[in-house]
Amino acid sequence: MPAFSLGIGRVYPAVADICRSLQEARQAVSLGRFHHPENGITCYEDLGVLKLLSHIRIEELDDFVQETLGPLVAYDDANKTDYLRTLEIYFQENESLPKAAERMFIHANTLRNRLKKIQDVLGVDLNRADRRVRFYVACQALRIIQHP
Repeated sequence: MPAFSLGIGRVYPAVADICRSLQEARQAVSLGRFHHPENGITCYEDLGVLKLLSHIRIEELDDFVQETLGPLVAYDDANKTDYLRTLEIYFQENESLPKAAERMFIHANTLRNRLKKIQDVLGVDLNRADRRVRFYVACQALRIIQHP
């Protein structure tokens, strides 16, 4: 964890919008602490979907996460697996099998097998973009819930 955190808001042409930029910088600091914990500097523009999710009540986010990832969390708990982390890393590495496998210190075929098992547990086809988006958003929401 870095010794300091810095948030950078967007640049606006009007001086009247400096308050808005300051609020964005505060939000960037808050969300950046767990979005990129290795980097003390976070730009508001880089937060992506986290900007939207941070405005939703924790209870609603929790309901969404439970509906979406609940079976996987339950499977991990019951079987001492780490499939949720596998899914998160896969998304963090932009769905790149080689990069995600390297980051997890496993073979790409092992990752393929894990992703197949994840699909079986969740009862979904992650080859569909709408499903991948749903599970990506749920992973991001979980991060907000875990670090409010």
